[in-house]
Amino acid sequence: MEQVWDYALDLKYFHQKSHDLWIAPVLVATRAHEFSTVPTTSHYDDMVLEPLCCSDESLRNVLHLILNKYGHSTNPPDWAMSPYNPTPTIIQAATALYRRKNLQNKSIADITRSDASGRSLERTSNAVLNIIRESEREKHKSICFVTGVPGAGKTLVGLNIAIALFDANKEKSDDEDRSLAVYLSGNGPLVKVLREALARDAVEQKHPMDDLHLAVSQRSFRAENLSNFVKQLLDVNVEAARNQFKILSSNYPIVLTRDLEKAKEWLRSKARGSERYGLLVSSQAYRLRPLSIDVRCKPDTVHWFLDDVTDIRSSLFLEDVATEFDVQGLELDWAGVVWDGDMIYDPEHVVLSARDRKKPELTGDMWTHRSFNGGAWQNIASSLRQMYQINAYRVLLTRARQGMIICVPYGNDDKNIDGSYQDTTRLPIFYDNTYNYLKSLGIKDVDE
Repeated sequence: MEQVWDYALDLKYFHQKSHDLWIAPVLVATRAHEFSTVPTTSHYDDMVLEPLCCSDESLRNVLHLILNKYGHSTNPPDWAMSPYNPTPTIIQAATALYRRKNLQNKSIADITRSDASGRSLERTSNAVLNIIRESEREKHKSICFVTGVPGAGKTLVGLNIAIALFDANKEKSDDEDRSLAVYLSGNGPLVKVLREALARDAVEQKHPMDDLHLAVSQRSFRAENLSNFVKQLLDVNVEAARNQFKILSSNYPIVLTRDLEKAKEWLRSKARGSERYGLLVSSQAYRLRPLSIDVRCKPDTVHWFLDDVTDIRSSLFLEDVATEFDVQGLELDWAGVVWDGDMIYDPEHVVLSARDRKKPELTGDMWTHRSFNGGAWQNIASSLRQMYQINAYRVLLTRARQGMIICVPYGNDDKNIDGSYQDTTRLPIFYDNTYNYLKSLGIKDVDE
């Protein structure tokens, strides 16, 4: 069932002539006795039907039912020859690159999209490879800086270059003639996840299944305007952020909630087939512990990214959360970002200081940046640390390929008998302004 879902979504999102057609996934179990015969639209309203299950004997009837209700008049040859532009995850792309010998030495553009974004990746890879060759000829050293927005493919370019050089030199016996390449990264979780994914893939290749696995991405595309929207959001360019959100929201849902359980329900309801979801928080989100989120408990990133919903260590189980350090260079299909009081939208500077709760703590920024030390929040004065915190949220808000829900908790307004707050580290004011700011950009609450 998961596989047929993936095939249907793959056609819908990546095959050009299928964008405006009804897609009807049908799972045929040749000896099945029971089957579903009523075509049903999904709650996504994207012209992809819920999968139908049938036996070989009932397949004809099921196809007639689908065609009678949802059939289109289209030109089959045009449909068959229509461009197919997949967007793989970094895990899928790395696996495909490593397996490239079995793929007739396909290039990075063959494995990723064949449109402008795929050609851009190939141009960048080729440019770096040319610099490497020139450096070899001229016997000098070069360093290249590859830049790009989150999700542009910087990690993939590095992998492609390392594997290309490895492939070009593995047949040479003389070390002096070889251009050795090693992929090094300070991103520990990325390395662990890719290493385990490649190891699992190597095991699977010894026992390949009935050639039904798609060699390229089975998941939906990342909205190209997401990075622009997140930048405007964090820069507090309100009008620009609103405009970007209007463009983005038509094919990339972003919603708000104050309730963590509702965020989890939303994630579970959105994922189809093998689509992956999980909860993300800032590494400074120390006051989410009342919500059973403790950033001091580090997830096992290998199991978090690769295992299924039956494993409590998996992202799909929605118990362990990942921080910006765990997910940099990696991604999910659907993300739940839980926003703590470490970075507060505070243009009026009304958030009270941790030490003196009666005196406003004035800052020169639209955001108040804080870290939790001991038993209280401390304002971050260093502009460099503030920039790091902004970038942390930039990473978190750009990890989802298909959509996300942002959960901004209510905080705690319980008071003691004398009228003082019981928990001064989770005052509602720490969260309300951020929630209202996000809502002002056009992001709706999931209950609306």
